Amino acid sequence: MANLIPPIGSRGRFTVASPFTVNSGVVYRCTALRRFSDIENQGIRVFETFYEPFDLTQTDVANDRSIGAYIATLESDTHAPIYVPTTYITSYPDGAYRNYQRVVISAELGPMPDYIDLTFMEAQLKALVSDTIGVEPRVALGAAPMDTTVTPDQHETLEIARVNAIKNRTTDYAKYLAEKEANQRLKSRIQILEEIIRRNGLIPE
Repeated sequence: MANLIPPIGSRGRFTVASPFTVNSGVVYRCTALRRFSDIENQGIRVFETFYEPFDLTQTDVANDRSIGAYIATLESDTHAPIYVPTTYITSYPDGAYRNYQRVVISAELGPMPDYIDLTFMEAQLKALVSDTIGVEPRVALGAAPMDTTVTPDQHETLEIARVNAIKNRTTDYAKYLAEKEANQRLKSRIQILEEIIRRNGLIPE
């Protein structure tokens, strides 16, 4: 039987052989590796404590002892610790466990009149994030009242500057349809030109 000894501190998904079990959906961390002799020096009987409850035999203990097995302690944040001989560990994390974090992108738009429709911008943001990193985001738009007022003259100045700065006024789908139509027109022209050339004997039938 193999004797897989995980490094102390290794964290991730472990698999073990019967009769021991772990929860496949739980992240465990190896917090201790104890030799049989160390356990027995503390007055704890290895067989009665770690083997007999699982219907294993004294022969199993002797075999594991002969190849230098440890008792590994696997802990998780949500489940009780598991004590398993390293000869029954079939795989352990290789250090490639990755920490995840929840990421939020925010954009301060500044003062804007409340009649501006942001639906198109929201769709463009979703498409940009999806096309760039392959994640479908949930875009949440929020607004807060201003402490100051905007005069009609200030509003006109701000709106002229904002409208003139807009560069993207067409949805990606609309651009696709326009390109598709242009491509179809080019194909039609090529077919006409090919027919004219063929009639004049410049290319074979």
